[in-house]
Amino acid sequence: MNFTDFDFHSRIKGGIQAAGYTHPTPIQERALGPALQGRDIMGLAQTGTGKTAAFVLPMLQRLIQGPGRGVRALIVAPTRELAEQTHQAINILGRRTGLRSVTIYGGVSIHRQAQDLKRGADIVVACPGRLLDHLGRNAIDLAGVAVLVIDEADQMLDGLDRWADQQAAALGEPLGTLWTRTTEKARKLALIYACSANHESPAIDRDAAFWASVSYTHLRAHETSLHL
Repeated sequence: MNFTDFDFHSRIKGGIQAAGYTHPTPIQERALGPALQGRDIMGLAQTGTGKTAAFVLPMLQRLIQGPGRGVRALIVAPTRELAEQTHQAINILGRRTGLRSVTIYGGVSIHRQAQDLKRGADIVVACPGRLLDHLGRNAIDLAGVAVLVIDEADQMLDGLDRWADQQAAALGEPLGTLWTRTTEKARKLALIYACSANHESPAIDRDAAFWASVSYTHLRAHETSLHL
């Protein structure tokens, strides 16, 4: 299989060629088809296997085909480094689409980020804390978001996972037993999967042999308003 087998918009095909992509990686091959059909996707693969392109390409396709104004795609990432890497991938793959991406994360001027948002953005790549700061200042409107990506979702759910453990332990048996006997990765997998009402079977790179080194990316592609 190669990328020409997917029905991407001609402007996105230009970005794929510019990135030097010819054949999809296993995670891309398994995820792109259902994602392009508008299904919710949960991808599991090792770092460096192409997970970013697996969600960026169908996201670009969705945005370029559908009308809309304002922020229409939100990618939430756990670190500023990952947010910047994703932003760069969007700029390369979407270089001919006319879609604008903005990053928001801590450690830099929040006022400059607010100005960037005010100038207009189709895609926002954000870390959770700074995203909440902008929401608290009414500097960002997410009512028009049609695509939500939770990148490195297992890391993103660490806090929720610990909170759930505490609540389950407080309730005692049998609920506490149910949680504590479930492996950490499986527990997070269940939490991520439960968030999706339109899910596809997980897109798993079969070469990802070591569960300890893999991470999850959850792409929710159906049109919905997002409230944080």
